[in-house]
Amino acid sequence: MAKKKTVLFGQRKSRNFAFTLVDILISIFFFLFLIPFFLTLLQQTGNYLIKLIDYRAAYNRAFSVVSLLRYPIFYCGLGVPTDVDGYKQSFGNSRFQPFNWTGPVSVVKNPLGLENAELRIVFAKCDYKKLKSNFKYKEQGKVISFTKKIDKNTIVASNSGAPNNIKNCIVFRSSFPNANPLVVRWVSSDRYFLEVESYLNDEYFQLYKNDKMYLLSALKVFCKNAILYTNDYKISGDQPRVDGIQDIRFYLDNNKNFITIYILSRGKFQYNDYKKIIGIERCFPELESEWSVIKSTYQLYVYKTVWRLPNCLSENLLFAKD
Repeated sequence: MAKKKTVLFGQRKSRNFAFTLVDILISIFFFLFLIPFFLTLLQQTGNYLIKLIDYRAAYNRAFSVVSLLRYPIFYCGLGVPTDVDGYKQSFGNSRFQPFNWTGPVSVVKNPLGLENAELRIVFAKCDYKKLKSNFKYKEQGKVISFTKKIDKNTIVASNSGAPNNIKNCIVFRSSFPNANPLVVRWVSSDRYFLEVESYLNDEYFQLYKNDKMYLLSALKVFCKNAILYTNDYKISGDQPRVDGIQDIRFYLDNNKNFITIYILSRGKFQYNDYKKIIGIERCFPELESEWSVIKSTYQLYVYKTVWRLPNCLSENLLFAKD
């Protein structure tokens, strides 16, 4: 009969402990071997998230500017002449802004003297007040009536002479002849009636029932000290609108049918060194060379957008011959 081998408890414990120690040493070895890869991956992920958050902050700033300009650009020139002479004549050659501008859309130097850095735009804003009946100027007098009461402070009457306030003027889409801004001379006490006058068509023009009244509006847009400012001529002074806009430029084509806008917006984080502008290759050479010298510890991004000015089509496009 075979003798059963006896294994001491101490020996078994020692062998189990030795095996566990080897296991731990192997684990530590693999951990030390793999930890640089994990740290590198973690660092790259962190850098990517920082860049993504930074870009998103800059994009949101640029998108705020685009949202601010979308409505004025789409309704730019609605109901007013687009040529310089016709535009000024339609407001009695008034010496006040925006009536003395060179048309419903123009680009000039900003307060810092930078070229193409200030946009001046005249547009119409729908007030949703409808004409009560058809109207023929002078044949039916000078007073037009509406189906609803006109809100207070939306219109200010100019008793005589050229307008001096943007609230003095209104326009209608269906006016015949078109591009015929009207100067309000009188507002009835119940605010259902307006007396109007036209500098372009002082003998005759026609309006149609249910046509909506549009309030003439104006906007001046420029950038100063990394803040986008606007002036809507309804509140005194310039109003800061979007922070973090380093610069903005506007370019009109020769016929003023399209406007190209370049927005230089900054990200959220400030770094220890200067950052190269991302997307600067989208700019044309002159602007690229000008912006390339800008040194900023914020990451700067270029956003470009091109918009059509649907109400400023030139006669060359409207009456083109084959």
